[in-house]
Amino acid sequence: MSKKLQLVTKEHKPYFIPLNSINVEVYEVLAKNQHHAVERLKESPNSWKVVKRISLKEKSSTVALEDPSDMHVHEYLERQIDEYDIFDRDVFDMGSMK
Repeated sequence: MSKKLQLVTKEHKPYFIPLNSINVEVYEVLAKNQHHAVERLKESPNSWKVVKRISLKEKSSTVALEDPSDMHVHEYLERQIDEYDIFDRDVFDMGSMK
């Protein structure tokens, strides 16, 4: 069994760089009105079909931390994201495609 060797110098030390991603799922819900649709999704979220997925992925960060605990959890989520990619995908029901 071989062990990987890593060069450690006094010039380098570890830094922690957060990269955020956000995922959104859009559901199709049958209901009488908008309020009813929101309530129906809350009551049974697994009963409804996802029709669209949207993702935001951060490409680079302006933050480098010496210790990941230097930021509180909400600070990780509240950071400004300057460089990102957005992916927008419709979700098809493969069973209905004939």
